Amino acid sequence: MCGILFSLSNKDNVVNNKHWEILQELNTRRGPDAQHLKQVNNDQLTLQFFSTVLHLRGPEVVPQPRFNPDTGNVLCWNGEIFGGIQVNRKGLLCVYVCVLTMVSLQVACGQNDTEVLMEQLEKTDSDIELLSLLTTIEGPFAFVYYRADTKKIWFSRDCLGRRSLLWQKSENGPFMLSSVAQADMNWEEVPANGIYCIDLESTEESEMRACGVPIKLFPWTYNDPQDKLETLRAGNIVRYI
Repeated sequence: MCGILFSLSNKDNVVNNKHWEILQELNTRRGPDAQHLKQVNNDQLTLQFFSTVLHLRGPEVVPQPRFNPDTGNVLCWNGEIFGGIQVNRKGLLCVYVCVLTMVSLQVACGQNDTEVLMEQLEKTDSDIELLSLLTTIEGPFAFVYYRADTKKIWFSRDCLGRRSLLWQKSENGPFMLSSVAQADMNWEEVPANGIYCIDLESTEESEMRACGVPIKLFPWTYNDPQDKLETLRAGNIVRYI
């Protein structure tokens, strides 16, 4: 059990410092072994990633958020990978139309889920590849992932909603995500119905917005495996059970 806390704010929608400190403390109780904060400034927007870790797998504590200084990408992860991530024998992610031999990447004894996932996410070259990777994960999870080159924030829970992730959306405040929150702070569960994306450069109209930025849903869709790539291109997600 780990803790995730994220905020997207601007000068007109600022984070309440008192509430933020309360949320940090609540998430620290979920992850007493390590706590770290990463802040990213994007034009007029400020992104804050706070993660706490309860050490369960691997010989050493792997602190979060995971940050790649070469790409600027950030990952907050709360979950367990039992299997399902598909890579070829050279360790590169394959989209399903490839004819390369596929093997299932398992998180072996001594490996850490977060490091394995971050490594594979960094190898994706498109939204389709990223979504394809995420939908192959077998196990409970919640995550927030920022992709600096596309200026997109991805977040989700597994299709059964086995890991907690709450959101707070308001007209006059920042957009926030947290693994845990106080009951009186007007939070709701993020629906376990797909993968959400906040495109910081998008100008599309959307009923869901975060600091004026549209939130797009890629819903879980149950389909024949042969149709997976076309389903992704149509803006849907395939999840197999």
